[in-house]
Amino acid sequence: MRTPAYSSRCAGWPRTLRAMARRSSTSVSRAEGRRSLSIEATVWRFLCLRADPLAALQRQGRHREKPRPRRGFFVPKKCYIVLVKKRLVVGNWKMYITQADDARDFALALRRKTRGLSGVDVLLAPPHTLIPAVEEVLESSSIRVGAQAISAYADEKHTGDISGAMLKDAGASFAIIGHSERRAAGESDALVREELLRAVEAGLTPILCIGEKERTRDADHFSYVEEQLNSALKDMPKNSLKKLIIAYEPVWAIGKSAADAMKPSDVHEMTIFIRKMLTELLDRKMALRTPVLYGGSVEPGNAVELLKEGGVAGFLVGHASADVDSFVAIIKACK
Repeated sequence: MRTPAYSSRCAGWPRTLRAMARRSSTSVSRAEGRRSLSIEATVWRFLCLRADPLAALQRQGRHREKPRPRRGFFVPKKCYIVLVKKRLVVGNWKMYITQADDARDFALALRRKTRGLSGVDVLLAPPHTLIPAVEEVLESSSIRVGAQAISAYADEKHTGDISGAMLKDAGASFAIIGHSERRAAGESDALVREELLRAVEAGLTPILCIGEKERTRDADHFSYVEEQLNSALKDMPKNSLKKLIIAYEPVWAIGKSAADAMKPSDVHEMTIFIRKMLTELLDRKMALRTPVLYGGSVEPGNAVELLKEGGVAGFLVGHASADVDSFVAIIKACK
Protein backbone atom coordinates (compact mmCIF):
# COMPACT_ATOMS: atom_id res chain seq x y z
CA MET A 1 0.00 0.00 0.00
CA ARG A 2 1.51 3.33 -1.06
CA THR A 3 1.69 6.27 1.38
CA PRO A 4 0.40 9.59 -0.02
CA ALA A 5 3.14 12.11 -0.74
CA TYR A 6 3.73 15.06 1.59
CA SER A 7 1.23 17.78 0.70
CA SER A 8 1.54 21.55 0.75
CA ARG A 9 -1.58 21.56 2.96
CA CYS A 10 0.70 20.36 5.76
CA ALA A 11 2.46 23.73 5.80
CA GLY A 12 0.04 25.09 8.40
CA TRP A 13 0.37 22.10 10.72
CA PRO A 14 2.39 22.19 13.97
CA ARG A 15 6.10 21.51 13.53
CA THR A 16 5.98 17.98 14.99
CA LEU A 17 3.13 16.87 12.73
CA ARG A 18 4.79 18.35 9.65
CA ALA A 19 7.92 16.35 10.44
CA MET A 20 5.85 13.22 10.91
CA ALA A 21 4.21 13.74 7.55
CA ARG A 22 7.55 14.15 5.79
CA ARG A 23 8.90 10.98 7.38
CA SER A 24 5.83 8.98 6.36
CA SER A 25 6.92 5.84 4.56
CA THR A 26 6.09 2.18 4.26
CA SER A 27 7.97 -0.47 6.14
CA VAL A 28 8.45 -4.13 5.34
CA SER A 29 7.54 -6.69 7.98
CA ARG A 30 10.06 -9.52 7.50
CA ALA A 31 8.18 -11.80 9.87
CA GLU A 32 4.99 -11.63 7.82
CA GLY A 33 6.62 -10.92 4.48
CA ARG A 34 4.24 -8.10 3.59
CA ARG A 35 4.22 -4.28 3.41
CA SER A 36 2.54 -2.34 6.21
CA LEU A 37 2.06 1.34 7.01
CA SER A 38 4.42 2.80 9.57
CA ILE A 39 3.09 4.67 12.60
CA GLU A 40 4.03 7.98 11.01
CA ALA A 41 2.11 7.18 7.83
CA THR A 42 -0.93 6.15 9.85
CA VAL A 43 -0.86 9.44 11.76
CA TRP A 44 -0.48 11.34 8.49
CA ARG A 45 -3.54 9.65 6.99
CA PHE A 46 -5.51 10.16 10.22
CA LEU A 47 -4.82 13.90 10.31
CA CYS A 48 -5.16 14.40 6.56
CA LEU A 49 -8.64 12.87 6.56
CA ARG A 50 -9.74 15.32 9.24
CA ALA A 51 -8.00 18.34 7.77
CA ASP A 52 -9.47 17.84 4.29
CA PRO A 53 -11.83 14.82 4.12
CA LEU A 54 -12.97 15.52 0.56
CA ALA A 55 -9.42 15.61 -0.82
CA ALA A 56 -8.58 12.43 1.08
CA LEU A 57 -11.51 10.57 -0.46
CA GLN A 58 -10.72 11.96 -3.91
CA ARG A 59 -7.25 10.44 -3.73
CA GLN A 60 -8.87 7.11 -2.91
CA GLY A 61 -11.36 7.38 -5.78
CA ARG A 62 -14.39 7.72 -3.48
CA HIS A 63 -15.66 11.25 -4.02
CA ARG A 64 -19.13 10.86 -5.52
CA GLU A 65 -20.63 13.14 -2.88
CA LYS A 66 -19.18 15.65 -0.48
CA PRO A 67 -18.65 13.94 2.90
CA ARG A 68 -19.73 15.51 6.17
CA PRO A 69 -16.78 16.61 8.35
CA ARG A 70 -16.04 13.99 10.96
CA ARG A 71 -16.60 14.78 14.61
CA GLY A 72 -13.40 15.74 16.36
CA PHE A 73 -11.38 16.87 13.35
CA PHE A 74 -8.52 19.26 13.84
CA VAL A 75 -9.39 22.95 13.43
CA PRO A 76 -6.90 25.51 12.06
CA LYS A 77 -5.84 28.12 14.62
CA LYS A 78 -7.40 30.99 12.64
CA CYS A 79 -10.81 29.30 12.85
CA TYR A 80 -11.07 28.84 16.60
CA ILE A 81 -9.33 31.93 17.94
CA VAL A 82 -12.12 34.10 16.47
CA LEU A 83 -14.71 32.32 18.61
CA VAL A 84 -12.98 33.39 21.83
CA LYS A 85 -14.35 36.92 22.24
CA LYS A 86 -11.64 38.32 24.51
CA ARG A 87 -8.14 37.50 25.64
CA LEU A 88 -7.94 36.34 29.24
CA VAL A 89 -5.17 36.82 31.81
CA VAL A 90 -5.40 35.14 35.22
CA GLY A 91 -3.03 36.19 37.99
CA ASN A 92 -2.27 33.54 40.62
CA TRP A 93 -0.56 35.23 43.57
CA LYS A 94 0.12 31.94 45.36
CA MET A 95 1.72 33.11 48.67
CA TYR A 96 3.82 35.95 47.27
CA ILE A 97 1.59 38.69 48.74
CA THR A 98 0.50 38.06 52.31
CA GLN A 99 -0.44 41.41 53.90
CA ALA A 100 -3.82 43.09 53.39
CA ASP A 101 -2.25 46.55 52.95
CA ASP A 102 0.10 45.27 50.23
CA ALA A 103 -2.82 43.56 48.52
CA ARG A 104 -4.90 46.75 48.51
CA ASP A 105 -1.99 48.80 47.14
CA PHE A 106 -1.45 46.25 44.37
CA ALA A 107 -5.15 46.20 43.48
CA LEU A 108 -5.29 50.01 43.34
CA ALA A 109 -2.21 50.18 41.11
CA LEU A 110 -3.54 47.45 38.83
CA ARG A 111 -6.88 49.16 38.52
CA ARG A 112 -5.21 52.46 37.63
CA LYS A 113 -2.72 51.01 35.12
CA THR A 114 -5.35 48.92 33.27
CA ARG A 115 -8.02 51.63 33.09
CA GLY A 116 -9.11 52.05 29.48
CA LEU A 117 -7.73 48.69 28.27
CA SER A 118 -10.22 46.79 26.14
CA GLY A 119 -10.28 43.31 24.65
CA VAL A 120 -8.70 41.67 27.72
CA ASP A 121 -10.44 40.18 30.75
CA VAL A 122 -8.31 40.22 33.90
CA LEU A 123 -8.81 37.80 36.79
CA LEU A 124 -6.91 37.89 40.07
CA ALA A 125 -6.56 35.01 42.55
CA PRO A 126 -5.12 36.21 45.89
CA PRO A 127 -4.78 33.95 48.95
CA HIS A 128 -8.12 33.13 50.59
CA THR A 129 -7.50 35.54 53.47
CA LEU A 130 -7.04 38.48 51.08
CA ILE A 131 -10.06 37.92 48.83
CA PRO A 132 -12.37 40.34 50.73
CA ALA A 133 -9.74 43.13 50.81
CA VAL A 134 -8.93 42.83 47.09
CA GLU A 135 -12.59 42.51 46.10
CA GLU A 136 -13.42 45.69 48.04
CA VAL A 137 -10.89 47.66 45.97
CA LEU A 138 -11.84 46.10 42.62
CA GLU A 139 -15.60 45.85 43.22
CA SER A 140 -16.61 48.55 40.73
CA SER A 141 -13.94 47.63 38.13
CA SER A 142 -13.94 45.00 35.39
CA ILE A 143 -11.25 42.96 37.17
CA ARG A 144 -12.67 39.83 38.76
CA VAL A 145 -11.42 38.23 41.97
CA GLY A 146 -11.31 34.49 42.63
CA ALA A 147 -9.76 31.69 44.65
CA GLN A 148 -6.64 29.61 44.21
CA ALA A 149 -8.33 26.43 45.42
CA ILE A 150 -11.68 25.02 46.55
CA SER A 151 -12.77 22.18 48.80
CA ALA A 152 -13.77 18.93 47.12
CA TYR A 153 -16.34 18.14 49.79
CA ALA A 154 -20.00 19.08 49.93
CA ASP A 155 -20.60 18.41 53.64
CA GLU A 156 -19.39 20.52 56.56
CA LYS A 157 -17.32 17.90 58.41
CA HIS A 158 -13.90 18.91 57.02
CA THR A 159 -11.62 20.98 59.22
CA GLY A 160 -9.59 23.62 57.41
CA ASP A 161 -11.40 23.30 54.07
CA ILE A 162 -13.07 26.26 52.36
CA SER A 163 -16.24 25.49 50.43
CA GLY A 164 -17.51 27.08 47.25
CA ALA A 165 -20.29 28.83 49.17
CA MET A 166 -17.74 30.37 51.55
CA LEU A 167 -15.63 31.61 48.64
CA LYS A 168 -18.68 33.05 46.94
CA ASP A 169 -19.62 34.91 50.11
CA ALA A 170 -16.07 36.28 50.42
CA GLY A 171 -16.32 37.81 46.94
CA ALA A 172 -14.85 35.15 44.66
CA SER A 173 -16.29 34.66 41.18
CA PHE A 174 -14.01 31.84 40.01
CA ALA A 175 -11.80 29.07 41.38
CA ILE A 176 -8.56 27.54 40.12
CA ILE A 177 -8.89 23.76 40.14
CA GLY A 178 -6.24 21.06 39.90
CA HIS A 179 -3.20 23.34 39.85
CA SER A 180 0.01 21.39 39.26
CA GLU A 181 1.41 22.32 42.68
CA ARG A 182 -1.65 20.93 44.42
CA ARG A 183 -1.60 17.80 42.26
CA ALA A 184 2.05 17.34 43.24
CA ALA A 185 1.00 17.65 46.90
CA GLY A 186 -1.36 14.69 46.52
CA GLU A 187 -4.55 15.78 44.77
CA SER A 188 -5.73 12.92 42.57
CA ASP A 189 -7.72 13.16 39.35
CA ALA A 190 -10.79 11.94 41.26
CA LEU A 191 -10.40 14.73 43.83
CA VAL A 192 -9.98 17.32 41.06
CA ARG A 193 -13.26 16.18 39.53
CA GLU A 194 -15.02 16.66 42.87
CA GLU A 195 -13.55 20.15 43.16
CA LEU A 196 -14.89 20.93 39.69
CA LEU A 197 -18.35 19.76 40.73
CA ARG A 198 -18.27 21.89 43.90
CA ALA A 199 -17.26 24.99 41.92
CA VAL A 200 -20.09 24.49 39.44
CA GLU A 201 -22.60 23.94 42.26
CA ALA A 202 -21.50 27.19 43.93
CA GLY A 203 -21.84 29.16 40.70
CA LEU A 204 -18.10 29.80 40.40
CA THR A 205 -16.30 29.83 37.04
CA PRO A 206 -13.97 26.79 37.06
CA ILE A 207 -10.41 27.17 35.74
CA LEU A 208 -9.31 23.57 35.22
CA CYS A 209 -5.53 23.12 35.19
CA ILE A 210 -3.98 20.25 33.23
CA GLY A 211 -0.45 19.47 32.08
CA GLU A 212 2.16 16.74 31.84
CA LYS A 213 5.01 16.28 34.29
CA GLU A 214 7.55 15.69 31.53
CA ARG A 215 7.70 15.65 27.76
CA THR A 216 8.72 12.38 26.12
CA ARG A 217 9.77 11.40 22.63
CA ASP A 218 7.10 8.70 22.40
CA ALA A 219 4.37 11.34 23.02
CA ASP A 220 3.20 9.92 26.36
CA HIS A 221 2.44 13.49 27.44
CA PHE A 222 -0.61 13.49 25.16
CA SER A 223 -1.98 10.42 26.94
CA TYR A 224 -1.31 12.07 30.30
CA VAL A 225 -3.31 15.17 29.37
CA GLU A 226 -6.04 13.04 27.81
CA GLU A 227 -6.42 11.09 31.06
CA GLN A 228 -6.69 14.30 33.09
CA LEU A 229 -9.41 15.70 30.81
CA ASN A 230 -11.34 12.43 30.71
CA SER A 231 -11.28 12.11 34.49
CA ALA A 232 -12.52 15.67 35.06
CA LEU A 233 -15.07 16.13 32.26
CA LYS A 234 -16.42 12.75 31.16
CA ASP A 235 -20.21 12.50 31.59
CA MET A 236 -20.41 15.99 33.08
CA PRO A 237 -23.61 17.94 32.19
CA LYS A 238 -22.72 20.25 29.29
CA ASN A 239 -24.89 23.09 30.57
CA SER A 240 -22.84 23.25 33.76
CA LEU A 241 -19.59 23.80 31.85
CA LYS A 242 -20.55 26.79 29.70
CA LYS A 243 -18.10 28.99 31.64
CA LEU A 244 -15.31 26.40 31.77
CA ILE A 245 -11.74 27.65 31.28
CA ILE A 246 -8.83 25.28 30.58
CA ALA A 247 -5.32 26.22 31.74
CA TYR A 248 -2.54 24.14 30.21
CA GLU A 249 0.54 24.28 32.43
CA PRO A 250 3.33 21.80 31.62
CA VAL A 251 4.96 21.08 34.97
CA TRP A 252 8.45 20.70 33.50
CA ALA A 253 8.31 24.25 32.03
CA ILE A 254 7.26 26.04 35.24
CA GLY A 255 10.00 28.15 36.76
CA LYS A 256 12.20 28.09 33.68
CA SER A 257 13.27 31.11 31.66
CA ALA A 258 11.39 32.00 28.50
CA ALA A 259 14.25 30.60 26.39
CA ASP A 260 14.16 27.21 28.15
CA ALA A 261 10.37 26.95 28.46
CA MET A 262 7.94 25.50 25.94
CA LYS A 263 8.20 26.65 22.32
CA PRO A 264 5.13 28.34 20.79
CA SER A 265 4.85 25.63 18.12
CA ASP A 266 4.66 22.95 20.82
CA VAL A 267 2.04 24.97 22.70
CA HIS A 268 0.01 25.22 19.47
CA GLU A 269 0.22 21.47 18.99
CA MET A 270 -1.08 20.81 22.51
CA THR A 271 -3.83 23.45 22.15
CA ILE A 272 -5.15 21.65 19.07
CA PHE A 273 -5.08 18.34 20.95
CA ILE A 274 -6.95 19.82 23.92
CA ARG A 275 -9.69 21.18 21.64
CA LYS A 276 -9.99 17.80 19.97
CA MET A 277 -10.51 16.19 23.38
CA LEU A 278 -13.06 18.85 24.36
CA THR A 279 -14.93 18.12 21.13
CA GLU A 280 -15.16 14.45 22.05
CA LEU A 281 -16.07 15.05 25.71
CA LEU A 282 -18.46 17.99 25.22
CA ASP A 283 -19.22 19.06 21.66
CA ARG A 284 -17.55 20.98 18.87
CA LYS A 285 -19.25 24.30 19.60
CA MET A 286 -18.25 24.27 23.26
CA ALA A 287 -14.73 23.14 22.36
CA LEU A 288 -14.23 26.15 20.11
CA ARG A 289 -15.66 28.60 22.64
CA THR A 290 -13.78 27.31 25.69
CA PRO A 291 -10.73 29.51 26.41
CA VAL A 292 -7.46 27.56 26.57
CA LEU A 293 -4.80 29.39 28.57
CA TYR A 294 -1.08 28.69 28.85
CA GLY A 295 0.69 28.70 32.20
CA GLY A 296 4.32 27.68 31.88
CA SER A 297 6.84 30.46 32.61
CA VAL A 298 4.90 33.34 31.05
CA GLU A 299 6.88 36.59 30.93
CA PRO A 300 6.38 39.92 29.15
CA GLY A 301 9.14 38.92 26.72
CA ASN A 302 7.46 35.75 25.40
CA ALA A 303 3.77 36.63 25.81
CA VAL A 304 3.26 38.10 22.33
CA GLU A 305 4.92 35.18 20.56
CA LEU A 306 2.92 32.63 22.56
CA LEU A 307 -0.32 34.40 21.62
CA LYS A 308 0.50 34.65 17.92
CA GLU A 309 2.06 31.23 17.40
CA GLY A 310 0.72 29.18 20.31
CA GLY A 311 -2.98 29.52 19.56
CA VAL A 312 -3.89 30.23 23.19
CA ALA A 313 -6.58 32.65 24.40
CA GLY A 314 -4.48 34.05 27.23
CA PHE A 315 -2.36 33.12 30.22
CA LEU A 316 -2.36 31.79 33.76
CA VAL A 317 0.43 33.85 35.35
CA GLY A 318 2.16 32.83 38.56
CA HIS A 319 5.14 34.68 40.05
CA ALA A 320 4.98 37.55 37.53
CA SER A 321 1.42 38.36 38.65
CA ALA A 322 2.74 39.47 42.06
CA ASP A 323 4.69 42.30 40.41
CA VAL A 324 2.24 44.90 39.14
CA ASP A 325 4.48 46.19 36.33
CA SER A 326 5.25 42.72 34.96
CA PHE A 327 1.61 41.69 35.24
CA VAL A 328 0.40 44.81 33.43
CA ALA A 329 3.00 44.25 30.69
CA ILE A 330 1.60 40.75 30.07
CA ILE A 331 -1.95 42.13 30.05
CA LYS A 332 -1.02 44.79 27.50
CA ALA A 333 0.67 42.15 25.33
CA CYS A 334 -2.71 40.46 25.05
CA LYS A 335 -4.49 43.59 23.83
